[in-house]
Amino acid sequence: MRERKRKPNQIPAILAIASLAFVIIMSFVIPLMPEGRSASTVVVHAAYPNFTPSIQTIQVGDTITWHNDDSFPHTIVSDNTSWGTLSLPVGGEVSHTFDALGTYDYHCGIHPGMIGTIEVQSASIPEFPNLFLVVMGMLAMFLSIAVASRKH
Repeated sequence: MRERKRKPNQIPAILAIASLAFVIIMSFVIPLMPEGRSASTVVVHAAYPNFTPSIQTIQVGDTITWHNDDSFPHTIVSDNTSWGTLSLPVGGEVSHTFDALGTYDYHCGIHPGMIGTIEVQSASIPEFPNLFLVVMGMLAMFLSIAVASRKH
């Protein structure tokens, strides 16, 4: 039986087709992969006359923990009553998890001049979470095509 040999320029063409298939498949699979982001906790400090930071941007599912750095108590009062009033004793902490988009203004019920805002945004999912992988696949494809089209 006679063995069939591949021509030298067939191998780069096969690599180009394989690279193209890889890029196409990954462009459909990668966006379906879970992002794997876990919720985080952000600390806001309370010390008269401020909450620090006074404006905090977080993502849905994140938790704000207010820590009292003062020598007297504070309260965390939601301006739109979404969480009511949270007591913040001297040296203590209180937390709230934000599960909905929106802007949440709050103040200290004891010191009404102490105000703050929590801006809750959606968890961002990048369009191409593995852009490096896609770019490398495309580069391999173009290099393979260039090599395959070279005349010997």
